[in-house]
Amino acid sequence: MERNLLQTSAEGISKVSMWIFKVSNGIAIVLMLIIFIDVFFRRMYLAVGGAMDLIEVFFCILCFLCFSYTWMKGDHINVEILLERLPAPLQKAVRLFSAFIGVFIFACLAYGSYKLAYGSFRFGDVTVDIGFPRGIPQTAMVVGAFFCFLQLIISILFEFKIIQKPDLYNKNE
Repeated sequence: MERNLLQTSAEGISKVSMWIFKVSNGIAIVLMLIIFIDVFFRRMYLAVGGAMDLIEVFFCILCFLCFSYTWMKGDHINVEILLERLPAPLQKAVRLFSAFIGVFIFACLAYGSYKLAYGSFRFGDVTVDIGFPRGIPQTAMVVGAFFCFLQLIISILFEFKIIQKPDLYNKNE
């Protein structure tokens, strides 16, 4: 029963990570459009007020929302050429070590981002040009870091064979 609950939870977390990634795809399109408009009007010597604020905000949101899905799909940076040359037990040990380090880093990042977002909302911190609330991209930092933290825990669980890899880990979209 407990294993089934863990497996179902891992599947659900992976699906949420996938949907967060799909939302970030829309954000990427908006970001590209803002950059295009900013560059286009700059070439015509016309300033687009607040463009840099929006670019910074959307880029921050985009980066953090992609972390968990990138880890899940294995598209993160790793050194396969070195890892493949190691014996299988050592490969597993390296994967586990990196996942444990990642859990620590992303737990700290999620907590720090939470404190930052809380402070930004509490004190009304906004961007310079257009007054966009800084707490919004900082909340995306919390969500992205937290879901990457969860994906790393899922990785540890299937490395220890406590659960199976969630289905979305094996699909190529």
